[in-house]
Parts: sequence; C-alpha cells; structure tokens
Amino acid sequence: MRPVLKITVTLVVLLLVAGSFLAGMHFGSSGPGSGDDGEPSSLKAPAWELGRSWSYAFDTPDIDPTMARIVVATRNESQYQLGIDRRLDAQRHAVLNYNPMLGRITTDQLAVFEKGIPQNVLNFPLEKGKAWNFTLLGREGWAARVVGLDRVTFPGENRTVLAAIEARSGQGDLLKYTYDSNAGWFRSMVLLSSSGVEELRMTLVSHGTGYRGDAYFVRGVDLYSKEVSSSSGSPQVDIYESFLDRGHPTWGPFDSLIYCYKATIGERSNGLLTFRDHSTTTLMRKTFDPGTEEDSLGSMPSEGGEVGVTLALQGDCRLKVMVAGGIEYKWTL
Repeated sequence: MRPVLKITVTLVVLLLVAGSFLAGMHFGSSGPGSGDDGEPSSLKAPAWELGRSWSYAFDTPDIDPTMARIVVATRNESQYQLGIDRRLDAQRHAVLNYNPMLGRITTDQLAVFEKGIPQNVLNFPLEKGKAWNFTLLGREGWAARVVGLDRVTFPGENRTVLAAIEARSGQGDLLKYTYDSNAGWFRSMVLLSSSGVEELRMTLVSHGTGYRGDAYFVRGVDLYSKEVSSSSGSPQVDIYESFLDRGHPTWGPFDSLIYCYKATIGERSNGLLTFRDHSTTTLMRKTFDPGTEEDSLGSMPSEGGEVGVTLALQGDCRLKVMVAGGIEYKWTL
C-alpha cells in the first residue's frame, strides 16, 4: 500500500474509533460486584451468547491499519469458539498472528489457548491489586496485575466498569489492556517490546448481539519467515532454500499454505519470489517490477513434504516473506 493510501486508512480507523465513543455505542450488561452507585469492588466473568460480536481496529508493524469483527460462533459448557467475519482476515491472522483473541476461549475465565493450553489473560473475579501469570504470543512469564477498577459513564448515559491491567513478560515486554464489563471483552490492548517499540494496538470500535452470517477461523502453524534486502549494483540476493509441510502436529494435514509478503523495489531494481512443491511444480510465482511497493496475502495448495523457496533481488530492494500452514473452519449463524 502506498504512503498516501496508508495515511487515509489510518485516519478512517481513527475516526471510527473516536466516533464509537462520541456516539455512545451500544453496551450490553455484565455487571460489577457492587451496587450501581458505589465504587466497583470486582467483576465476574460474562456469559456470551451465540452471535455476540466485537469490532476492533488493529494496528501492527506488519499490516496496515485494519478492522475486523470477532464473533461467538459456537459454544458448549466449557468453551466458546470465536471466529472472524471475513475469511481473508482469518487467513491473515493465521500467518501474522496479530490477533491473540481468536479460536477457543474457555467459558469460566475467557482464557485463550496457547499451544493447546488455556492461558488466563483475564482472571475472574477481577479485583484491584489481583495478580497472576500467563503465557501469550509465544512469550512466557507474563506477570499481570489489575491496576485500576473504575466506573465510567460514556455519552448517552451508558455506564460501564473498566478494569485496567498491566502485564510484563520475562523478557521485559509490556502488555497494557482494559476489560470492559458492558462489552464483556477487551476495550483496548497495547503491546510494547522491551525496547519500547509498539508491536500491537487493538481498540474496540463497537459491539453487539445477533450477528447473522458466516464466521471463519484458520488454525495456523508458522512454517517459514525470511527478510532480505539488497543495494544498488550487481545482484545481491539469490537464495534457494526450503521448508517442510508436515501438517498440524495435533489436528492433521493443512487445508492450504498461506503466504504473506511485503516488497519495496526501487527504481531500476527488480525481484522474484517463487514456491515449488516436492515435485518442482510451481505453487506461486511473483515478479517485482521497478518502483513496486506491495503488501499481499494469498494461499496455495498444501501437498505435504518439502516446499522450495526462491528469492532473487537486484538493486535497491527489501522483501519480507512469511508462510503458515492453515486448517480452516467455517460456521454459519
């Protein structure tokens, strides 16, 4: 995406986020542990119904600002299944893993699953000063604490209780997030690396009930990641390497391989990216012309076995490539 378009998308997302507060968006009910007029003392876990949904704005270094609607697609006594209303967003999450709140969620603590193990990003009842630990986004040793529990009135006389939580990982990363009792889920989440770089910003735009339509989830496994660059002159990058497509270690063969690339090709420069299966059949081929600046997401067949990757750059170029294997789920509400 070119800079002017990216600025435009960013402004649109910011306006939508601001508008949700100024307009007094719909809020459901998931009350605090004290009376409506007193100071809140605790928050209990909400009960979600099928079709409940939340629209979030996402901003990360790997994607342009985007919005996505998360939907309660199924539920039983112990777990919900959260999907997303667009298949492309589900695929994007599988390869970039920028939305940690998809897939299976426990009903008692709204715990998310990391490598098959439920992780209490929230720990109900939420009480000021309460502390606990969890693993998230591939980082262990998050130490979380509720630092604030405040009743807030939004325009239009909507009232909610916000629980502000801060967590720091064993590597020094900082995760700041807020639970909204009326929304019954997160109002915001910001992830900062140990060096202070913002890696994720997730902001609630709206929420509601009664969603009707399709919801998707792609269970992803990271298979390949490469970032290369070259400078002017003779070819600087000419790489052939491979990765193995063995399927998901628990859930079996992949439905597809999902790729994402981000290319910046200077004037009088060019590049090439190809994927081939074990029989040397070309799964995907992309040439980059001079002056190209492009982000793209797509999928290719999963045949199992070795997948060959060719990357060639000449001139002033930068290319980042990521591939994940995906198992796709779809629900119709």
